[in-house]
Amino acid sequence: MIREFPKQPAATGRLVMRQARKAVLAGIGHKASKKDGGWPRASLVTTACDHDGPPILLLSDIALHSRDLKDDNRVSLLFDAADGHANPQQAPRISVMGRVKKTKDTDMGRRFLARHPGATLYAPFGDFNFFRMEMACAHYVGGIGIAVWLEGKELLLPSRPAQTVRRAEVGILEEMNAGAAPIPRLLGRRIVSRRDKHWRMIGLDPEGCELVCGQGFHYLPFLKTAKNSAACRRAIRDLAK
Repeated sequence: MIREFPKQPAATGRLVMRQARKAVLAGIGHKASKKDGGWPRASLVTTACDHDGPPILLLSDIALHSRDLKDDNRVSLLFDAADGHANPQQAPRISVMGRVKKTKDTDMGRRFLARHPGATLYAPFGDFNFFRMEMACAHYVGGIGIAVWLEGKELLLPSRPAQTVRRAEVGILEEMNAGAAPIPRLLGRRIVSRRDKHWRMIGLDPEGCELVCGQGFHYLPFLKTAKNSAACRRAIRDLAK
């Protein structure tokens, strides 16, 4: 379940994306394939998000969807927050459309692998590459009877705060995870689960922080968007209060 912004579909849609660790990727089937003959194909993929919002993927060149991308790199990614809803149709979800392109950005790779540590086993292989989506548009559904089309730029955070937090992220994470009583442990036990003790903070963006405990992952949205590193620290401590 996520904190929703009923009058701000872009903000809620972005939170659905940030909260998710997986999405359904739909692309155009390879035209020369005898199996699908150019039909659309859907695949399950694991995801992360860049500091300003766009999805990040790790794909193998030999996967069917990667072969499709060589012909046409237009895809749609469906994210949902249906877990915990008795009726999944009442849950917010967002289908993001755009083009995915390979990236060598080490920050994106680090963010992805922090969320998906199991991928560190195969990410160095030569056929695996990180991709970032250039969002063109999106269709947000906030439940039954609530549907809004969004421009891709509406889902983007302003570049300046995103880049500021990007540069400060590693240092802030080290600071928050240090000490005998680190803040992530307090946040995890107070907000997520009192039974788990070994919470760590693995990611930050202007809108929230990412916590893990064992195999558990949780994205905590800030009460207010942080515009710089100092505001990011304050936002974390405000959550702890």
